[in-house]
Amino acid sequence: MENEIKRLEKNRSVTIVVMLVIMLAIVLSACTVSAGGEPHVKSKSEKAIEQAKTILQGIKSGDAEKIADQFSPIAKEKHPELENDIKKWMGFLDGEIISYGEPVRDFG
Repeated sequence: MENEIKRLEKNRSVTIVVMLVIMLAIVLSACTVSAGGEPHVKSKSEKAIEQAKTILQGIKSGDAEKIADQFSPIAKEKHPELENDIKKWMGFLDGEIISYGEPVRDFG
């Protein structure tokens, strides 16, 4: 009986240690802040704004490759003429982009 109690206490200790390790792993794997104060993981809104700016730069410079790079690898694979189609689309733009507004940041 005494051996059984010691075994249960040992199992309890092991369970507590395992739970602490799991909780620590969850906490440490969450989004953290670097020394510069910027988050390592960008929000969906930040990513969308960054992509919009990249596309706008590609339009201004006439760089179809820069715009095509914003598409997923699957989209590029399914549409091998994507870059050429972007170049054709850019041919429809008349003049330069003289202004644009701040993109909407709140989607919800």
